[in-house]
Amino acid sequence: MTEHSIGIDISKSHLDVFHLETQTAKRFENSACGFRALRKWLSP
Repeated sequence: MTEHSIGIDISKSHLDVFHLETQTAKRFENSACGFRALRKWLSP
């Protein structure tokens, strides 16, 4: 299992995620579809 250091700001409509190792940020919908996209983004 790969470990990631991330920060997530949660709002009703979206998640703002910062990935420490790659110094990248991305916004995802706060929904099942958004959670799947977040998992895919974090996958190697």
